[in-house]
Amino acid sequence: MKLIDFLPIMIITAALVINVYMGIKNHVGFSILMIRCIVVTIVFGVFGFLITKTVSNIVEYYRISMDIQNKDKVETTTENKSEKGKINPILDIKVPPLDDKALESIDYDSDDEFVEVNPADMGKYGKQ
Repeated sequence: MKLIDFLPIMIITAALVINVYMGIKNHVGFSILMIRCIVVTIVFGVFGFLITKTVSNIVEYYRISMDIQNKDKVETTTENKSEKGKINPILDIKVPPLDDKALESIDYDSDDEFVEVNPADMGKYGKQ
């Protein structure tokens, strides 16, 4: 088990020791002291559980973020080279910019392209 798994037990133990010490110091009756110990155990058990989950989530988040940073550094330094020295493009797409004439020459009403249609007029486009 990890050290963080013992955190709720340590919190409950410390709270019970302080509770018993304060009860004995203030001359509290035994039955009242035991009721207080039950309440302290429940309250600090929940508190310890929440603290443990929060700390373990923080540690896990930090570990994952460090793994992502290390992975990004490795990918940028290797530059995706293969054994033969050629670049292996993962997704290397170059789209040339279109000028105004090229945009005007595109036929947006052709049947091959997507056409936005009113659902009532679907019959015209469905049958060819």
